[in-house]
Amino acid sequence: MIAIDFQGYNPLGWISVLAPIVMYWALVYASGIPPLEAHMVRTRGQAFRDYQRRTSPFFPLPPKRDF
Repeated sequence: MIAIDFQGYNPLGWISVLAPIVMYWALVYASGIPPLEAHMVRTRGQAFRDYQRRTSPFFPLPPKRDF
């Protein structure tokens, strides 16, 4: 947010918003969560599947409840 120039003198500062978006995409869809979850399913099996069903994969959200 510091790099963004809201007065319009340096419009390239808006590119700094792109870095966190790219990092999120890489962690969630490419290099972070998918390989880790694949490994966990192989090694932990159904216990990890139950954990996945209750837990948010990236953001710390409240646990999901089974009704």
